[in-house]
Amino acid sequence: MQYIDVLVEDHGLMFARVEYVSGDTYTVRYMGPTKLAGVYDFEDTTYDIDRESVDHYYDGEKDLGYIRVKDGWVKTDTGSSSDSEYEPSESEDETETEEESLEDEEPEN
Repeated sequence: MQYIDVLVEDHGLMFARVEYVSGDTYTVRYMGPTKLAGVYDFEDTTYDIDRESVDHYYDGEKDLGYIRVKDGWVKTDTGSSSDSEYEPSESEDETETEEESLEDEEPEN
């Protein structure tokens, strides 16, 4: 299965599963909440979208930010969907840039 983020007018980014590809048209099912709190699943309805609407392709299920459970999917703290919330640790903030480290080097003669 291929999983993607789709830029949908009036809705922003929506997570979807690709069901079928024909040229530049993808047939997808969007993920939405179920009646169970915190559980999501893919809609029964399929939608045809243009390839240009795809904002992000996921490498595999481990990168989705969701895991499968008996009744659907639940969000996790890992995966590409959490990248926007990334904050560097203090040690990463203090790391020299390549330019800074080159300034410290003595020229070779």
